[in-house]
Amino acid sequence: MSSVVARFLGRTAGPTERKLQSLGLGRTASTALMPLDVQALTDAMPLGHPWCDNPELVLMRHTPVPLYLHFAHPQRAASSLQSLLSRLCGNPAAALGLTVSAANNLARQSKFCRQCVESDIESRGNAVHYREHQPEFVKLCATHGTPLLLSCSTCLGERNAARMWQRAGSCSCGSPTFAPAIEVGLDPTADDGWLWLSRQVKSILSMSQLPTAPLLPVLRRFLKARGYGARGGIDSSAVLEELKTHFGHKLISQVVGLPSQRRLLNTRWPGRMLGEPALAEQKLPDTLRTLMLTALVATDVADLHDAPVTVQPTDAPKPQGYSGEKRLDRALLSGDSIEQALASAGGKISVAANQLGVSSSVLAVDMRRLGLRLPLPATTILRLGTARVEAVRAALRSGEAKNKIQTRLRVSDWTLQLIVLDDQNLGELHRAATIKEQRLKHRKAVTTFIAAHPEAGKTDVRTACVAAVDWLATFDSEWLIENLPERKAAAPAWRAPIRDWNKLDQAFSTKIGAVARSELVKSERPIRLTVSRLLNQCSLGAVHNPDRNHLLPLTLAAAHAHAESADSFYKRKLAWALKEYQALHVPISTNILRRVAGLQPRRLMEQREFIIEEARRLKISIDARCFLSPLRHPESRTP
Repeated sequence: MSSVVARFLGRTAGPTERKLQSLGLGRTASTALMPLDVQALTDAMPLGHPWCDNPELVLMRHTPVPLYLHFAHPQRAASSLQSLLSRLCGNPAAALGLTVSAANNLARQSKFCRQCVESDIESRGNAVHYREHQPEFVKLCATHGTPLLLSCSTCLGERNAARMWQRAGSCSCGSPTFAPAIEVGLDPTADDGWLWLSRQVKSILSMSQLPTAPLLPVLRRFLKARGYGARGGIDSSAVLEELKTHFGHKLISQVVGLPSQRRLLNTRWPGRMLGEPALAEQKLPDTLRTLMLTALVATDVADLHDAPVTVQPTDAPKPQGYSGEKRLDRALLSGDSIEQALASAGGKISVAANQLGVSSSVLAVDMRRLGLRLPLPATTILRLGTARVEAVRAALRSGEAKNKIQTRLRVSDWTLQLIVLDDQNLGELHRAATIKEQRLKHRKAVTTFIAAHPEAGKTDVRTACVAAVDWLATFDSEWLIENLPERKAAAPAWRAPIRDWNKLDQAFSTKIGAVARSELVKSERPIRLTVSRLLNQCSLGAVHNPDRNHLLPLTLAAAHAHAESADSFYKRKLAWALKEYQALHVPISTNILRRVAGLQPRRLMEQREFIIEEARRLKISIDARCFLSPLRHPESRTP
């Protein structure tokens, strides 16, 4: 458009500023995205002129506006176009979704290709400023592949209207200086990238109309089909690594505006740009970055319009209930050899294991994985009783944790394995019940929080129920989407008050003491008091960072003072376990005590003297066969 206006100014007599005023261009720069009042420009055209009463033609055929609307949702593009055509739009850059920094980076000098200028003068007698040359990130001519030249730098600082509106390759000053927009030959990868971008801009601006279907969802599916998908969206890190390889770090740092390698690797703009707001026509995407993402999946931007996208189907993740089968570092025994050994052993698993040269537990594991049934031995039924066996089976069907079953019904892990081998369906039923219990527990956590905090938004729920939301997002996403509250509108920006760190330090140190005391006097299972746990209880996990610990010295000192050593914690845990054990009215045995306390036998051996003293105080006898018994160690007897 600027070339048409410049030719009119050169051929028409009269002051330049008055002629620009008559066209409604008195406040419009020659390098602007579009006239501020395009309606006034078309009203000034004589009847029969193509621009007469056709402002949309001016925008779509003679300005770079279609470039910035190309990747937008069709409905959003249509509304933005209507806003630009109205007389109420005082900031075209904002209407096109350009941020302040992006608007400041728009070209301040017009650009031209010297070969295109020579060709235009020879063919039509007039040089043209092509609109595909004007975007700031276009550095090379798409037709000739040569660097574009900037308009005269000598006249750049002048606001003289006559010098602003010039034809391509000309200037009214005595010594014009046309500097190249880029220096080529230093980085072949970057040069190829600049040329590709220039050709895509020319391809977009040569289209007769804007796309009628959204392109961002197509681009998103393309990226996922190429392996750049991630949970919930796009893997930004993988995309940026590929962009550096495709375009070169030099080009990336120039167009994205990230001078350092660290910031380039840590940014998440690819995932955000293809997120929900952009796909739901709420935002206008960044044209340059969208073009760069397109380069990863297509050779030309037109491929997004026509080429079908095939995404490999992936199985939805399924919850396991608890950890899956561990990988064995050995081969499984064959089913035939196991059946033969059991037949010759009369169904006794220990005898069959000896014949096969393995332990009974190894044989049990292989039988369970091969789906081989072993009838529950009569001696086990007699020892436990039919009622307790049925209680174990019912507990497995209900999904109760196996360690809780062992503690509550006083059965060993080996007994559980034998019961499961007797009925292979028990294992799958227990897993399914565990999954159901997990789902109900996580759903209840989310619904309870939402009911208690009706004003909470999505972010509040995700922050308060991290484990529940993560599990549901992976295995129950449909329910989570339906039940999460709407996203809250961002609060208006305000400056947070300066914190009184000394006052906060005293308050937090007092709170840490209260948290430690409440842990020490509670009747439930003890949890070790560590520095990290004490700080997290006060929502001060970040204070443990060496860069911030100077802010709250009293708080950190209190956390270290109240933190427990491993030995103190084991003693406190054993004291609680022995009180729980006292209610069983049975002598102490290592097997039962370790399950009640949740400690390994070696820990019990380390705390043997403490256990004996505490048992005497609580008047609990110790089984003489147990290695904790004073009878096994005469030096521990009371004189």
